[in-house]
Amino acid sequence: MRDWFPDGLEAQFGPLPYTWDDIVPFAGVNFSEERWFVVLRGPMAGSICWFTHDGDCVMDKPWATDVRAWGERIWREVPSVLGGVIRYSAIDSIDEVPPNTELFPEEYVADLRTTNLSDRT
Repeated sequence: MRDWFPDGLEAQFGPLPYTWDDIVPFAGVNFSEERWFVVLRGPMAGSICWFTHDGDCVMDKPWATDVRAWGERIWREVPSVLGGVIRYSAIDSIDEVPPNTELFPEEYVADLRTTNLSDRT
């Protein structure tokens, strides 16, 4: 993330309740600049913030109150949170689909109990 802001966070976002030394990026979206990071110290300690290059990030308010709330929100809002970045080819489908099909997730099921996934080729 530092490479994207050579002049520092404050130059891009104004005064923030944390500095580079107070955050740890821990998750991102594929190969994009989007990153979730945890704030380690200060008034937002424990909070999860979200940076995105598209400008919809809010760096001075939590995206989630803690890592557990972050995980719950990710599962609840997939795929909208990931912005359609995740897609699969026809070979990844358990259903018959036309060749060259691109598949995009519409729903995440946290506990899919399927007995024949090992039969996939």
